[in-house]
Amino acid sequence: MILKRSIIKIGFILIFLCHFSFFGQGVFHLPPGEKSLKIPVEVINNLIIVPLTINGSEFSFLLDTGVKSNVLFSIDENEDFKLNDAVTIYLTGAGDGDPIEAIKSQHNIINIGEASAINQNIYFITDASHNFSPRLGHAVNGIIGYSLFKDFVVEVNYSREYIELFKPQAYKYRKCRACYSGDLNFIAGKPYMNITVENHEKILPVHVLIDSGSGDALWLFEQSDDDIAVGDKYFEDFLGLGLNGNVTGKRAKLNALKIGDIELNDVTVAYPDTLSVRNMRLHPDRNGSLGAEVLRRFSVIFDYPGKKITLKKNRDFDAPFRYNRSGLVVQHSGYDMVKELANDIGLSFDFSDSKPNEGTTVYKATNTIQFKLKPNYEIAEIRKGSPGAEAGLARGDRILSVNGRKTSNLELEDITKHFFKDDGSILRLKIERRGVVFNCKFALRKIL
Repeated sequence: MILKRSIIKIGFILIFLCHFSFFGQGVFHLPPGEKSLKIPVEVINNLIIVPLTINGSEFSFLLDTGVKSNVLFSIDENEDFKLNDAVTIYLTGAGDGDPIEAIKSQHNIINIGEASAINQNIYFITDASHNFSPRLGHAVNGIIGYSLFKDFVVEVNYSREYIELFKPQAYKYRKCRACYSGDLNFIAGKPYMNITVENHEKILPVHVLIDSGSGDALWLFEQSDDDIAVGDKYFEDFLGLGLNGNVTGKRAKLNALKIGDIELNDVTVAYPDTLSVRNMRLHPDRNGSLGAEVLRRFSVIFDYPGKKITLKKNRDFDAPFRYNRSGLVVQHSGYDMVKELANDIGLSFDFSDSKPNEGTTVYKATNTIQFKLKPNYEIAEIRKGSPGAEAGLARGDRILSVNGRKTSNLELEDITKHFFKDDGSILRLKIERRGVVFNCKFALRKIL
């Protein structure tokens, strides 16, 4: 089926069926004779972005252990691409909104590097407002998880930005005294593990979903256990953007988090409010989610076939757990066409002499106007009572510079990293609001 703002059904092209007919349905395979495959990825705000193709069209997908289905939610409106055998369904997920309409498409071919799978289901969210790319500042077209992990032993190397796929029968575990290796259990195709948290002088075992698609360290659900409580020291915050809208809740800190014998101290934790998780089908044994702010401190080996996970500390293990002390949530909001003056050196002959020497030349400087697309960034959300709110900033304000640097020359990560600096750090912003430009300065404030 070809999509260009609309859906039209067509069947598989016969040559694809013939070429891949020896593959099992819905199974990813490495090229013949290969035992492993290394794939470069990008790590943006702790999240892994993997390049892939669907029926030959190129996309960037979030690698998310917290989802079972392949979800496509953002495409270029001018781009043609193919999906097959579509029906309309409704999806629910994290957020405070209602279920959303989607297209379920079957019998698709997905390629990740040289790994291929046929008969893949794709859930396509056609509403352009359900798009995570602006919040990441990076083009992300969808989410993939279980359909890839189930067929391989997958090493995720956060610090070197690659994943490696291994045939399960060919993978050999190496001895590692400093590593943690433990069991995974699966509920509806999603991986869970047991960890221990320490807070308010209580040590509490919790059962958590491993969620590489969450940029936070840990979520805990208060309603899941009487001993899970926020305590007195917290603040209300935006926790993220889910399929069904904003996820809000309380943000606090734990004394410690333990995974086997590995201990992490002074760990940030979020407690989503009931409204934000009302559409999530929470298993009664689930107490929360372990996110990428913890996972990124390790090289992680996910062994779904063997129901096992291994964590090896990397160079970021001892990095402090930080939170947004500005209260600002910023997103990418399009591009401006900017003129730039470029000094080109043009070659010309000098005819000033009536009898010029043969081959005599002069280099003449010429000015050329170049046009470049420069990104815009705006405030998407602002926390009540935060330093940013007290400074008079508001949703929709466009950020032109941060601490003297033009944002048009920056990535979103370059901007938001300033929000996580130490207590008392000064943030200087140049803001445009409805055509009026002004300066704003405030200090970051420690809450927890």
